[in-house]
Amino acid sequence: MKMEQSQDNIMVSVVIPCYNSAAFIRRAINGVLAQEYTNWELLLVDNGSTDNTIEILNQYKAQYPEKIKVLQQPIKGAPAARNMGLHNARGRYIQFLDSDDEITAEKIGEQVNLVKQQQPAVIVGNAYQVKEVDGVQTQKRLTYYDTNIWVGLITTSLGRTSSCLFQREAVVKAGGWKETQTSSQEYELLFRIIKSGGKISFSPGYHTTIFLRMESVHMSGNQAKVRQVTLNYINLRKDIRRHLQKTGKWEGATRTRFNRHLLGYLLTIREKMPDIYAENMAELELKPYPAFFVRRWLSRTKRKLVG
Repeated sequence: MKMEQSQDNIMVSVVIPCYNSAAFIRRAINGVLAQEYTNWELLLVDNGSTDNTIEILNQYKAQYPEKIKVLQQPIKGAPAARNMGLHNARGRYIQFLDSDDEITAEKIGEQVNLVKQQQPAVIVGNAYQVKEVDGVQTQKRLTYYDTNIWVGLITTSLGRTSSCLFQREAVVKAGGWKETQTSSQEYELLFRIIKSGGKISFSPGYHTTIFLRMESVHMSGNQAKVRQVTLNYINLRKDIRRHLQKTGKWEGATRTRFNRHLLGYLLTIREKMPDIYAENMAELELKPYPAFFVRRWLSRTKRKLVG
């Protein structure tokens, strides 16, 4: 039975899928425990770990039995684990937090304040991204904001899983996380939420740190996996394109930004995946043009100067 929640007493359910997360799960959990906003529950979903993750989760549950619940989801994959958390959550809003990411003490409170003002389906948050290669860490800011929500969806400018806050009802209405989606998972879900009329709001702070590990799909050396990630990315945007065409929204800046973004993306894979490049350039009727390369060079130069 769901608890009644007043506008001033919104419960947030934090859902963390955990698969062989023993090396870093404490960082994620401690970030939740440190929240200045106190009306939350934490659902730790073990996803068939073979290390000592479950022992660590149970230690936290024993220490904070009134705040923490441990669940087990044998179906592999973060989407299935998130769905188990979703269906056991009592909160009106849900913080889906990847087990290797971290949120600051202010994160949930800042976004709940926006919930009270705007009642969105999703609040998009900015993030820091930390990447470590050969023991050397690099960090960059990920700033997410676009007044054209469709452009934001197309250009990956609507946050990351851990930096957003989701209205539980909106996620359930959209059908939950797609369990067969191996990458682009949050953007596939966002697409369905936006299609059903969900409102998107933005919070200004940088309260999430995304840690990229060598096992991450973004850094994988497995070429079959990299190829599938690439296809997922392109196919989702082709689905968005078809929806926009069907609903009469394929025009103006949206169409221009879509074509420019996909052209840039396809050019980055041209040498490593020439078949995917050629097939999609033809299907989408995209053609490189001189002004595109000038604009691309200026954009990259600006990013290097700004940092």
